[in-house]
Amino acid sequence: MEEVKKPHHLSAEGRALKAQEDAKKLAEQNAETGNQEQASKLDVVYEVLEKPMQENVEEKEPSIPLSQVSDLVAQEVAKAMANLPKQEIEKPAEVVKETYKPLSTKEENFDEIPGLEDFEVKDRLYVLCNNQKPPSRGIRNRSKAPLSPLTYLNPQTKQTFALRYSVNQVSFFMEKQKGDVVVTPIEFKNGMLKTNKNEIPLQKFLAIHPDNKANGGSIFEEYDPAKEASIEIEKEDRLFEAQSLVRSISPIKQDAVARLMCSDYKEEWVPAELKRSLYSAVAKSPAAFLKLANQPSLEVKGVAKTALYRGIISYSNYKWLNDNKEVLVEVSRNQDEYDAIAEYLMSGKGMAFYEYLKQAIG
Repeated sequence: MEEVKKPHHLSAEGRALKAQEDAKKLAEQNAETGNQEQASKLDVVYEVLEKPMQENVEEKEPSIPLSQVSDLVAQEVAKAMANLPKQEIEKPAEVVKETYKPLSTKEENFDEIPGLEDFEVKDRLYVLCNNQKPPSRGIRNRSKAPLSPLTYLNPQTKQTFALRYSVNQVSFFMEKQKGDVVVTPIEFKNGMLKTNKNEIPLQKFLAIHPDNKANGGSIFEEYDPAKEASIEIEKEDRLFEAQSLVRSISPIKQDAVARLMCSDYKEEWVPAELKRSLYSAVAKSPAAFLKLANQPSLEVKGVAKTALYRGIISYSNYKWLNDNKEVLVEVSRNQDEYDAIAEYLMSGKGMAFYEYLKQAIG
């Protein structure tokens, strides 16, 4: 049997139903007690209360199941949206994040630096001087006057500019840089800094850097394999030439060079000992040997060195003196003392004294 659901007790229908039940109970009680008149009145009230409820039930509109309500609402919303005029929805403006990009690789010489007009575009390798290879070493990237000024002197205009390296600036000169400046570090790893051909601004900055060996600095230099090979070949050729000259010059010249170049020279040396010391000196400085051995005044300098060693002449306070302590020649501050005495002995004024020295040393 299907259960009939009662209306809520606070609703109009519920209150009417409650009044009906109360009237019916009261009528039944009066009938039992014999109060027929009161019971008849209550029956009339009961009928009056029951009639509106029946009429209300008959006139009640049919209800819609809750499961269908959401579908009906969705259908009505769809119909309403379809009747609305179409509007174009504006897309939000794309936010462009500001980033610093390296300068283009154009070969423009913005600062008009002499020597950079035809800068060669290629990969370049820079190394620290004296074969230093620390794990990490940064070099100066901006001027910090007065403690650490970093400047460039234009050789043509004689103007001096404070330097600062920045990837978002086209100029290396601080006074020409504008806006926000991103000061960029320059770091060597294990004694090396590799740059590719697209890093032209960095390469140009290093080219004018005062710490570059090419500019008189002593911190770093550009490593050029071809150039290094040429330097090594030149050294080997010079050494070979010097060693060949040791064998070809006369014993007198060998002795003269040994006296002037070998700090451990001894007059007691036999020819083999003298030549061995010459080869050792040549290995240390072949260029100095070639310069000395090819001088026309070599033998004269050798005589002067021997006379000095034996005490026939002396040198003190930029003056050459004879054995009577008389001044032979004064030497200027920027002149080599053996060049000065050789020039004197080869002159008309000192020629006679030169002959005396040769006889004195045997």
